[in-house]
Amino acid sequence: MRFFEHQDWARRTGRRLLWLYLAAVGLTVAATALLIVWLLPWRTATGGLPLTALAWAAAVVTAVVLGGTLYKVRALSRGGAVVAESLGGQLLRASQADRQQRQLLNVVEEMAIASGMPLPRVYVLPEYGINALAAGLHPRDAVIAVTQGALDRLSRDELQAVVAHEFSHILHGDMRLNMHLAGLLHGLSMIGLSGHYLLLGRPRDYRVREDEDEHGSGGLGWAFGIFGVLLGALLMLVGFVGVVLAGWLQAAVCRQREYLADASAVQFTRQREGLVSALHHIGTGRPLRWHAPQAPAYAHFLFAPLAEDWLLRLSATHPTVLQRIGRINAEAAAELADTLQHAGSGAGGVSDYSGWLAFGSAAGHGGDGQALMTEWQPPDDAPVAAAALDAAAAMLEDIMHVHPEHMAYAAWLRQSLPAVWYAASQDGEQAEALVCALMLSEDEAVAAAQLADIETVDYALALRTAALQRQRQGLQAAHILPLLDLALPALAGLPEGRWPQLQPLLQRLMRADKRQRLHDWCVWTVLHSHLNPPAARASCRWADAHSEIAQVLAWAAGTAADAEEDAYAAAARYAAIGQTLPLRRLSLLQAAVQHLNGLPGTDKARLLAAVLCAVCHRGRPNTAAREYLRALAASLRHPMPPLLDAEAHEVADSVSC
Repeated sequence: MRFFEHQDWARRTGRRLLWLYLAAVGLTVAATALLIVWLLPWRTATGGLPLTALAWAAAVVTAVVLGGTLYKVRALSRGGAVVAESLGGQLLRASQADRQQRQLLNVVEEMAIASGMPLPRVYVLPEYGINALAAGLHPRDAVIAVTQGALDRLSRDELQAVVAHEFSHILHGDMRLNMHLAGLLHGLSMIGLSGHYLLLGRPRDYRVREDEDEHGSGGLGWAFGIFGVLLGALLMLVGFVGVVLAGWLQAAVCRQREYLADASAVQFTRQREGLVSALHHIGTGRPLRWHAPQAPAYAHFLFAPLAEDWLLRLSATHPTVLQRIGRINAEAAAELADTLQHAGSGAGGVSDYSGWLAFGSAAGHGGDGQALMTEWQPPDDAPVAAAALDAAAAMLEDIMHVHPEHMAYAAWLRQSLPAVWYAASQDGEQAEALVCALMLSEDEAVAAAQLADIETVDYALALRTAALQRQRQGLQAAHILPLLDLALPALAGLPEGRWPQLQPLLQRLMRADKRQRLHDWCVWTVLHSHLNPPAARASCRWADAHSEIAQVLAWAAGTAADAEEDAYAAAARYAAIGQTLPLRRLSLLQAAVQHLNGLPGTDKARLLAAVLCAVCHRGRPNTAAREYLRALAASLRHPMPPLLDAEAHEVADSVSC
């Protein structure tokens, strides 16, 4: 299955989930109302149940369930940070990260560049078991959270496999589905949670250190008196139906998606040992309870299941570790089964590759003693199967999947980023200057006018932009869009109203030299697509959008320089539209892309394939073509791995750093 098919699956599952939720609400309301009326001394003269009391009980239960759902959905609308912070997560910042945290940031940044996605915010969860999660409604508000136990106990290869697993959930639409599921399940569990609070107080915390005993935090329910205790016990009893149904919904949606995410992680990294070893650590370790009381509500987000009690076993959200390892490596699963039988322990496949911890320095090291690569080195065993395919088909395969080649290229690209530009991408104010600097013209007179325009808006911003522009040496064209991806979390975290204030300025900078620069449009489109809420879009059909498709293909063909007409003709034949090359205008391109956003997913894939026909007409795409493809894909809400330029050829299975 490809990206759009995964997204379609997530949407269909979301619709089925809504129907299942409504059915579960009906069962919960009916069972709870009947139980309430049966337990309380309400009877008709004939000993039957009074319909009025039954109706009132059903109405109250319905209000509680739907109210709980609406409350949780509204709370989760702020994005994945809500989930991470409710579990006690702490946001990681590059300037404050220690060695372990820096390695985690490196791994997440590599995955973001390799998959063509905006960089998620990264959190560390204060738990000592090995676990991780991805949460968010959209890629722009996504977070990756990893437990402290994973940082302490996993090698870099193992950590990369876990992060790749979580990125798969983002790419395939599972993350958004999980957010919706969390809101629905909260409503179903509301009655039981209310009873738990009345009887026992807040859910107790658990210590998670292996060398400490687990002690509860104590209940508060007795403060309500005997009536509160009895009511709490009643609500826990009647709410049990909703809790069980909520768990079953979690399990129904999540189990098969874990297998898919495991398979995708192996595909991304092209090595099974990292994921198998991480799962082996989990399988042979002692189960640890989470201290965060909200953890069960988010169990379906997690990489590994929570420590199971009898209730969790009724609705397991994950396959067992043995089952997951068996899908990847049957021999490793058999070895783990034997290890568990003999109460042994062990971890295999641990690599001594720890990655670099910073970008280039004057000493010529990446920050942890590893020498910097001076140029991209493809491997001796570069894959040759793609050579038998035509260029468009090979590139279409690239655009639909993240491959280990992209991971290796992303690692090299991250390593080669100038330190000052990377540092700017991590800070809100400096990220503003970074975006403005990328918009400055190569013409000194025009650049001076642009800086003067920036100064009229914000004098300090103009100073920061000029300072960054003076250090442009070493910044390559291939760095531009990855830098934007890395800067998106900082830009999204700007004070409210700041980004809308910057947008008119950036548009003026684009028009300053009165030229149509595709590079500026690409920068603007990536920023606008990821920082602005998705606009409502009307559906459109391929047959009715030939003029818009032609405009998009014309700009793609324009990146082919001396072969523009031939490239357009090849793409037009593929798209089955007229072969007359239209006049190119950026305003027409912008309008066309907005209109084509209404195409069905399969037609969006067809459009991207046609663009690839144009840019690959004379071999591998150049930097301008790669920027255009990346911006177009961002506008179509499609993550796109980086397309490697002509100098890179086929990239390595891995990079030795």
